[in-house]
Amino acid sequence: MRPIYLLLMLVAFALPTQAQESDVFNPIQFKNHIVVPTLDAMNEVFPGSNNPAAVNLMIGIAYHESKGGTYLRQVGNSGGVVLDGGLGIYQVEAETHTSIYEHYLRYDENRMAYAKSLLPVGAVKRITVDAYELDHEALVRDLQYATFVARVLIYKSSFHWPEDPRDVRALAKIWDEKYNRNPRAGHVHQYVNDFPRSVLG
Repeated sequence: MRPIYLLLMLVAFALPTQAQESDVFNPIQFKNHIVVPTLDAMNEVFPGSNNPAAVNLMIGIAYHESKGGTYLRQVGNSGGVVLDGGLGIYQVEAETHTSIYEHYLRYDENRMAYAKSLLPVGAVKRITVDAYELDHEALVRDLQYATFVARVLIYKSSFHWPEDPRDVRALAKIWDEKYNRNPRAGHVHQYVNDFPRSVLG
């Protein structure tokens, strides 16, 4: 063996290998113990919330946005946490969180009451007639509440579900148009690639 090849092999073995990051949540357990129960519970006040396609959509959002719970705060290109960035497994921004209360939930007493029931007393404070102060950290620490908020974000939009709830590409398009809404922040193929196929059975 030539000395140059031997040297290259030695260098290659000496270099540290990059660790493979894995998803925090087991997809099946995340579906069965978080997504399905949360959507089933809110279905009475938000009819149609637990549509089978909606269940799969929410799982896909979590696995794309936070890599299955790997990141609970948005991380920038430099690796640092983004100020005022996305929070929790669905990477919902504080501004978006507040907007749900001020521009959607406050117009329906039952839905507002349901949202408040998921949080500790005092986590939602009404400052003025149309302004609220919220505990945004709930998006980070409470999986059920974070799932509820992300589902409401989708729920208040108008669109048609795919006939096949297992159509990941169709779900990706819903995510892109109704959740992502930023052509520079993500693409359909990325959602498709990040989707955990094991939850489809």
